[in-house]
Amino acid sequence: MTKRKKNTITADNAIPRPPFGERPAAFYILKTFEKTRQRLDDIEDEWLARDPSLRVRQVRRLARGAIRHRIYLDTLVQALYNGRHVLQKETRFWLRLALFDLREAGPTASRLVNGWVQDTRDVLGERAVGLVNALLRAFIRQKDQIKVYVSDDVVERLAVRYSFPRWWVAHYLEMWDEVFTTELLRALNRPPRPVIRYNPLKMDAGRFEAELDALHITYQRSAVAPRHYRVDSVHAIVEADGFEAGFCSVQDESAALPVQLLDLQPGDRFLDVCAAPGGKFTQALEEQPRLALAVAADNDWQRLCKVRENMKRLGLSGHLVVADARQLPFKPAFNAILADVPCSAQGVVRKHPDVKWRRSRKETESFQSIQKDILQAAWDTLEPGGRMIYSTCSLDATENEDVLDALPRLKQFVGTPHLRDKQFITPAGYVRTFPQQGMDGSFAALLRKPLKESETE
Repeated sequence: MTKRKKNTITADNAIPRPPFGERPAAFYILKTFEKTRQRLDDIEDEWLARDPSLRVRQVRRLARGAIRHRIYLDTLVQALYNGRHVLQKETRFWLRLALFDLREAGPTASRLVNGWVQDTRDVLGERAVGLVNALLRAFIRQKDQIKVYVSDDVVERLAVRYSFPRWWVAHYLEMWDEVFTTELLRALNRPPRPVIRYNPLKMDAGRFEAELDALHITYQRSAVAPRHYRVDSVHAIVEADGFEAGFCSVQDESAALPVQLLDLQPGDRFLDVCAAPGGKFTQALEEQPRLALAVAADNDWQRLCKVRENMKRLGLSGHLVVADARQLPFKPAFNAILADVPCSAQGVVRKHPDVKWRRSRKETESFQSIQKDILQAAWDTLEPGGRMIYSTCSLDATENEDVLDALPRLKQFVGTPHLRDKQFITPAGYVRTFPQQGMDGSFAALLRKPLKESETE
């Protein structure tokens, strides 16, 4: 039997050739992310496409875990390593991945170390093998005694324990107390179960559940969004072409709330001003197929093409318009508008842990200006008597309540949302969800435009 040739990567600009193996693939993904800070989804897709033999779930589990617990794992490496020389960054990345894998390994830990040590030769070279082996075995022996978050400073302690930027933790502590902030950070670090939404134009709930049973998929119907189901995995659905056939889509329960609040009726003229990639727009078309007009606007044609693909897959129809949501090219001809605006995405860290490290405090604060412009432009496009939803997937009041506070002429028309589950309605009449509730963090406000301009004075 011919031994498969392995790849040894030591230089930053070296491009490995497949096959990789799951651990090396996760390393290349992590290394690329740390160098570029590009979207993790895009980096994963690029590397996974290079080697179709990879077990996708295992690669993503390792890469996302190492990024999700970045500060904690690096602090753990520092606690284990007392050498005279600074660790090379590639060695630190590799150890971060390995320690994440070993944290809850139990009786299999020693066997896992053997695998990581073997792959060290192929990824870092022979010289790194002894060090990696020693540190990983030291971790197995000492993990119950290692203390990595002992600071008296609450910001530092929470930042290390839950691996969030210190400015982020400090900002949350300005909005909430330490107990709530701790619960929030813990929940944001908990990878979510996938949530899928069935397409009522192709099947009803009974048939959809029968299809899930036939695929041996464990599911739980949402109490918040009636067409949504939490499932253990979407792999079997993909293999059975359930998505390709347009039977369902992936969408978190919190993401379904803005369209529910809009309460579309037959004959409505509906505009989604930031529509791509189309999750909410297609949800709206599924829930109300008798709209007089449905327009999806976005400033990126490539992303609008994704909306078109999803519409075709689901058997839906609507109009697509390339437009800047801050300067909409429409007259006030729509009586139902959704403004799901660009934001810092703090509420979806469960699914996208890279958001922690791709957003700065300055960038997060800069979103408010864009959000105010979009909200005002959407309001000007709404016909008198119409209704509009302003929504984000952010937890930050700077992007939510503060945006409405900055536009008092609009804020006075915030309406009372009608939701079956009142736990999401705030005293001010907004809708807000937190990851502690088992879904992504989000915010939504319902605004109703008066029939007469004099009512705005």
